[in-house]
Amino acid sequence: MEGIVSNPELRGIIPKSFEHVFRTLGSNTDSSKQFMVRCSYLEIYNEEIRDLLARDPEKHLELREDAEHTVYVKELTTITVKTAADMEKQLTLGKKNRITAATLMNATSSRSHAVFTITVETSETGADGKTTYKAGKLNLVDLAGYVRVGGGALP
Repeated sequence: MEGIVSNPELRGIIPKSFEHVFRTLGSNTDSSKQFMVRCSYLEIYNEEIRDLLARDPEKHLELREDAEHTVYVKELTTITVKTAADMEKQLTLGKKNRITAATLMNATSSRSHAVFTITVETSETGADGKTTYKAGKLNLVDLAGYVRVGGGALP
């Protein structure tokens, strides 16, 4: 999912997504549109949810549902970012808090599922002077994998 971030040809889908989001927003020429980009990073390990960007990443968070039946993670940290590099910094900080262990295939194999969420919010003022708001989310999910030595990944 991440690839080798320092090598442009070997970058994974996550850092490429960061670049794409900010390249797309940067190409906007409509001065009536304003954008805000936020990110969050959580880990699910042994059915416990942890906030990888929190001051206390060991604290377990709760999954909740609001009145409109929208599921969310209570107290999940969201960080406002202005560039793809800002977002990569958050990814790097969060990765340090992930649960990993050595295996025969990888010295730091992930033992958890992780979700890095990018939220893009926009406001636009129309010719009538009214402002409309829109938001979109991109969830980048890194699932814990199981690899057999000599046999490759399981189907």
